Amino acid sequence: MYDPPAENGKTGIPALSEVQFSLVSSRGCFGACSFCAITFHQGRRIQARSHESLLKEAKIITENPDFKGYIHDVGGPTANFRHDACKFQKERGACQNKDCMGTNPCKNVNVTHTEYVELLRKLRSLPKVKKVFIRSGIRFDYLMMDEDRSFFKELIEHHISGQLKVAPEHVSNKVLRLMRKSNHELYEKFAAEYAEWNKKLGKKQYLVPYYICSHPGAGLAEAIEVALYLKKTGFVPDQVQDFYPTPGSLSTCMYWTGLNPRNRLENGEFEEVYVARGAHERRLQRALLQFNRRENWPLVKEALEKAGRKDLVFNVAAFTFVYFALVFLSTLISTFCGLDVFTSFTASLSMVGNVGPAFGEGGHVEIFLFVGLPAVDYGDLVLREGEICRNLPITVLKVLVVHLFALEDERVDDEHLPALSDL
Repeated sequence: MYDPPAENGKTGIPALSEVQFSLVSSRGCFGACSFCAITFHQGRRIQARSHESLLKEAKIITENPDFKGYIHDVGGPTANFRHDACKFQKERGACQNKDCMGTNPCKNVNVTHTEYVELLRKLRSLPKVKKVFIRSGIRFDYLMMDEDRSFFKELIEHHISGQLKVAPEHVSNKVLRLMRKSNHELYEKFAAEYAEWNKKLGKKQYLVPYYICSHPGAGLAEAIEVALYLKKTGFVPDQVQDFYPTPGSLSTCMYWTGLNPRNRLENGEFEEVYVARGAHERRLQRALLQFNRRENWPLVKEALEKAGRKDLVFNVAAFTFVYFALVFLSTLISTFCGLDVFTSFTASLSMVGNVGPAFGEGGHVEIFLFVGLPAVDYGDLVLREGEICRNLPITVLKVLVVHLFALEDERVDDEHLPALSDL
């Protein structure tokens, strides 16, 4: 388990700590993602270990002197795939011309988590085991296909260590179709139900989505679509995966040919697919998905201008006077009316204008405005896509009124804003 001491006196294998107390429960995946090569070296059929085998290994793990009571993972390429996709796959093997999952899942897919829930319950009941976490990939689309929500409930109640990582991969349904992933609306439905279950169970656990930029079919317009969604949800990823062609994958074929071999048009030609080529455009797309980083500001501005989205860039001079005037007004209201709106109001304004200033051409200060809803949910009151700085004073005033008539995290009815609706 451990290597001999090095010259600097250090011992151990650093990467071992991530997997030392984890259980590999299965191999293979019938997910059919275009960019993934797992099916080529592990197969589309699931090879699952028995409960007896996993419980035996778990008991050995609990005897390790370094074990603190936490099994870090029980999973594989896809944690909640534990059996063949359907009865036909068991009888005849994987279909050659059909996908099990993806944008339009096969109607024959056998969706059940019963056996996996059973396994997790057995592991939780072992002596010396405090918690059993799932940190491998969870297919949220497969989970949402299951009408029995037992696994969803138990996942949130027992098996998340503060945050659940899932892979929606993109926001644009056009790109998701090429990736052979479920559409974005299903992810939003999953995220809403995830939040609802957490609320019911009294948990405060976060959802961490993974995104891929520069996948075939994704240009600057699609990257901006992701950025606007991230701005709306108040989440900016620390890590973004750049697409790189993997030998043998369908996405690699699209990358090199610029064609989608899975879609032949009426004229007999294959569908043409836009491909982001060159390191610079890749950097532009990545910067858009991480627009809050100071070092990305010049790239964000360049990407917006190239995409013809100058409406998302404006001069900070148009904002400064209104900003400070309304901050002053909110301070007066907080002081004389006893309403504590100053802190939440200024925080909300920073979300409205979130990326911050950067020096543009000629030395003037600019700010990148990624419009969309901030972290606090104001319904339709705050800037939406396409609104430019001429609406900013009204928008900032709306944010202030929201905090006057409602507490944070509450929506405001239109009846509270009779005058503003006419502006």
